[in-house]
Amino acid sequence: MAVLDGLKELLPYVEHYKIQYDAASHGVKIHYGESREYWKTTKDLIGRTKGNRVPETSKSAHDDHRPPDTAKALVRSTPATPAKGARTGVITPLSFEGGYKWDRNSCWLDASLTAIFPAASQDYANIIEPFFGIVPNQHPLQDLRQHIHTRLNTDLRDFKEGGYTILVLQRNALREKLVGLEGYPVTSISAFQSDWIRFITRPPDRRQPPPVNLERAICYFGSCSVVFKSCDGTDHDHFQLERIKWRKPFVVSPELCRWYRGSLRDWFFDLMKPDKAERMSACWQALDGNRFCSGEAIQYEVFLNIPNALVIEFDGVEDGDPWDIPKTLYPCRGDSAASGRGVKYSVVSHVYFQRSRSHYMTRYLSSEKRVFDHDGEKHDGHAVRRDGALKGLLHGVSNRLRDLPAGFVLRAVVYHLEGGEEAGKYFRNSQMERAEKKLFLRFKTRSSSHTGIPTSCDLNRSDVEVVPNVSRNSSFGENVYQKTYWALGFL
Repeated sequence: MAVLDGLKELLPYVEHYKIQYDAASHGVKIHYGESREYWKTTKDLIGRTKGNRVPETSKSAHDDHRPPDTAKALVRSTPATPAKGARTGVITPLSFEGGYKWDRNSCWLDASLTAIFPAASQDYANIIEPFFGIVPNQHPLQDLRQHIHTRLNTDLRDFKEGGYTILVLQRNALREKLVGLEGYPVTSISAFQSDWIRFITRPPDRRQPPPVNLERAICYFGSCSVVFKSCDGTDHDHFQLERIKWRKPFVVSPELCRWYRGSLRDWFFDLMKPDKAERMSACWQALDGNRFCSGEAIQYEVFLNIPNALVIEFDGVEDGDPWDIPKTLYPCRGDSAASGRGVKYSVVSHVYFQRSRSHYMTRYLSSEKRVFDHDGEKHDGHAVRRDGALKGLLHGVSNRLRDLPAGFVLRAVVYHLEGGEEAGKYFRNSQMERAEKKLFLRFKTRSSSHTGIPTSCDLNRSDVEVVPNVSRNSSFGENVYQKTYWALGFL
């Protein structure tokens, strides 16, 4: 008990010196009047801390006005300039930027909001405000828009004792609204849910195009594609064309890491190629586990929209091989015209995860092109600046990134589409043109669309015919949102 009482008495001193340390770290003067480190003033004046400590000199060292004639006299006792990499004795104070202070397991929401802000802040005037502004007022995307607006217009460069209350209040309000959403898998504000962005940006009905007033906002974070399958068949060729649908998040696995030898750039480029064939394990013609075809089937996935804020998640990165995180991703690598239109992504943030504590933190690129680490449990929610080049901090091999706290591994990377909405339109038109030429796909777009994303797709070949829905459903157990084609002569 005596030890505990003593520790309680020491607590006020700890808090006092912590306040002084934080202030001094930001260059705030914590003492006025005559310097309490008087010996430093003395040393600046006479070169030593005490006047009576005059260095003794031998008679041979007295100044007799002759030039030095020994090697020892010619060589400096200390180097003229410090050696490269040597410490100079000057401690640089920490640089901070305001962020979210941790509260009741809020790290999953803190990390995701911090990670998407560097991308959203660049697009606020041209995309976020006009796209999200027409969303219904009760939709959570309106709350997200207001959140980005508030953070963008708040000066976060100063260290505030206790953190930035306005950010914390908005974060808590958004979390409470998410918990109250119908169909949301989390029912407590202290529960984890890192997939909340996909939940609030999904179309009301995945089988139908999103409403016009939601279309452009959903495109900011989401991507859509169409899958086309082909099989040479046991006796005849047949094809299947799925409906255009909004895609699940981009997730890479240890198996993909080994296949692409850790190159995230190669994986992404392959994924975006509309004529990239992927071999299937078997033909899709089956019912209750019974297969009706032993032919070799392949499938193509044609992307029709790429998000402005691209989030790539890493599955099992702590157990698998490391990924090489590039500074730039190219959906159309080698296409100089596409790159000139801004069809390329720049890395803006990372999200890290500590499995032992189920805790998230973020590393991001600020508007001034400086790298900050944010952990809501530390520094009253302020992010801490990391010095050094971007290489090794935001891009490079995932298990060699610098200055990461022990136990944290890469969980997600966020990239920003440099060309904005116009780059997305250029990519979409290029994809449809290649799919029409290589795969004979024909796309249709509704006249009221603001994005130009197709709403339907057909196989445009004169030598095939679509199988009626009744026949398809009874024979192969397929749903009505797929179209199956047979080569003519086998119907």
